[in-house]
Order: sequence, then structure tokens, then C-alpha cells
Amino acid sequence: MEYKLIRTIFYLAFLLFTITGCSQDKGENPVIDGKITDNAQEPDKPEFVNYETFGTANNGRLNEISGMVASVNNPGLFWVHNDSGDDPIIYLVDDQMDIVQSVNLQNAVYNETVLDGNGNESEITKVESIRSVDWEDITMTSIDEGNFIVVGDIGDNRAQRKSVALYSFEEPIFDGSTEISVTANKMIVKYAEGPRDAETLMSDPISGELLIMTKRDPRSKIYSFPFVAKEMVIRSKGELNLTPLIEDDGFTNTVVAGDIDRFGNLILKNYSHVFLLENPDKISALELLLGTTPKELNYIVEPQGESICWGLDLISYFTISENRGGVPQPLFRYY
Repeated sequence: MEYKLIRTIFYLAFLLFTITGCSQDKGENPVIDGKITDNAQEPDKPEFVNYETFGTANNGRLNEISGMVASVNNPGLFWVHNDSGDDPIIYLVDDQMDIVQSVNLQNAVYNETVLDGNGNESEITKVESIRSVDWEDITMTSIDEGNFIVVGDIGDNRAQRKSVALYSFEEPIFDGSTEISVTANKMIVKYAEGPRDAETLMSDPISGELLIMTKRDPRSKIYSFPFVAKEMVIRSKGELNLTPLIEDDGFTNTVVAGDIDRFGNLILKNYSHVFLLENPDKISALELLLGTTPKELNYIVEPQGESICWGLDLISYFTISENRGGVPQPLFRYY
């Protein structure tokens, strides 16, 4: 108990220091409260030839990390979640993979279109409990000056689900509570081409849309669409083929994770490689994916690496694998 209290005091002090430092340095920091500042200068990307490892997820609660994103409201920390089999919970963790806070996604709110006796359409608001069917990725987006988390319940290994779901809610600010519950807005997603398995969910700061990329198609299908708290049918806007870039090892077009930084630079991974798509012209992520040749980056192949995210410094990225054979895996930072 004493140890947990000390940790809580430490993190509150750390966050206060970080927030205070940012507020005094708005002219140099490219990200303030999750936004690109008017006078921000985008840092040059390094070659990412260096890497270091941090802690391992050995607490018994993070056995199948399948999504990770850097926290904006809590700098230095990350939001992660497990694959299928866990409760609908995301975890705020430090770079040692120690859990700082658990956030239970309790209820979902969305609109449903109904017909009255005369055939006229209207919308009703529905509230339901959230289930974790196959959570595969997590991303951050900014809406109306706030930072929002979007969780993707988009996994479908056998392509049998009639619909998948996205859950969006305002990013919590750590206040010392080890457990909290939130209500999320729910988007019900149906693919025009039929059920698809996907593990990659990203938020595009240029277009303001979300992107889903499929995992098991011969070429990864790309979907770009706005978040709406109701059911929507989405249609593929194109495909990404990574085969010409690297020797096909059976996983080439198996896209399992991705992230987009605040300047629109996109990073993707399959099971064996990481790719960068730089965005000097600040075009949408969809245009970038369809018109740019990805650059291969440094990556130490993990047992089952399905998570990647940019660091808030914009010049580093992080990866972590699911546990394999009960062995916890470390957090990697590339810079």
C-alpha cells in the first residue's frame, strides 16, 4: 500500500512538472495539449538506427497487448489494451509497463434509425453495456479542442462478424485514481465488401477521418471515414501492396498496426517489418498510402508484435509484442 501511494505521488508530481514545462515552452514544443501549435516546427525524422528496451509486461494483466498509443494528456505514459479475452478495459502504463490506471469502458451510447407506423424515419438514442469481442487497436484524435481515445473492436479472424465497433471517449487525465469507468460513443461499422479481419486503426489529423486497414486480404484494404455514433457502411478506398518493397515472407501484406503523428507522417508494421510514409506535402493519410512508396525502418522482430505508436517527441516510435509462451515481452523504443 505504501509503495502504491509513493508511486501515485511520484506520477502526480511528474505530470505537474511536465504540464508546467509545456505551458512555458509553447514556442518550441510542436504539440501542446494534443494540438499542432501555429508556430510549431516539425522536427526532422532520424534514421531510427538506434533502439533501447524498457520494462516488460509481467504483471499478469497484460498478456496480449494488441494496441498501444502515447497518451497526450499524460505525457510519458501510454494507453494499451489486450486482445480478445479481457474485459472492456484500457490501461495507462509507464515505460516499465507498470499499470498506473485501469479504465473500464462501461456503457456505449449511439443513435439508431427507426421507422414509425407511417414509414417515417427518426433517430433514437440507445445505451448498452460494452463488450470486448476482439479489440485490436487504439488511437488518439482531437475534437473541439479535446483529446479523444478511439478503441477498435475490429478483429475478425474468421471473417464472420456482421459488424464491428469503434468506441470513442475523452482521454482521461490521471488524477491518482487507480481505476475509473467511462461511457463511450459507439460507431457500428459494416464493410460494403463483407466481413473483414483488421488490426490497424489510425486517426488522420489532416483529413480528420479514421482509417482501418485489413489484415488478411492479399493486399491490405484501406478504409477512410468519419466517426459517427451510429451504424455506417464503409467502402474500401484502395489497397496497399508492400510486396514490391521486401521479399515476401508470408506476412508482407499482413498489416497489424499503425499510427499517424501530428504532422501526418504515418508508420505501419506487419509481423516482420516497420515502414514509414513521410508527409512533406501534408496530404491526407489515404492519399499518402495510395501515392507514396513506404520506407523500411529498423525493427527487431518480436514473437507476435501487433502494436506500434509514435512518441510525443515525434522522433521516436515504440513497439511491444504479445506475451509468447507465458514470457513477458519488453517495450522497444526506436530513435
